Amino acid sequence: MRKFCIYLLYITAILVVFFSFLYSNYSGDWQWFRRSGGILTVFIILANLITLDKEKVYMQEHNFARYAPSNIEEEIKRFKPIKIIIDSILIITGTLIQSYGDLIGNFSINLSF
Repeated sequence: MRKFCIYLLYITAILVVFFSFLYSNYSGDWQWFRRSGGILTVFIILANLITLDKEKVYMQEHNFARYAPSNIEEEIKRFKPIKIIIDSILIITGTLIQSYGDLIGNFSINLSF
């Protein structure tokens, strides 16, 4: 269930940014896109907090140091750096959108769908 919540947070955050970009482009009011950067940042941080809590509980319940199968340790070592890179990129992107997202309206970007 927690894994589903984490994926839901990621997908929702990205969809909010996407649809706010489309709406801002349509309406010409880029404040909506700017605000979506804050939503992206907060949702990714929440997903990370849920993940950290999940790892902590798993390690405490299963005495991770003694009883974890070797393949679990390898999976954590393999996927943790990728997750850190993706989360860092999303948090930086959200911060940049929140800071400078309304400046896009100064340029003539008019996408017609």
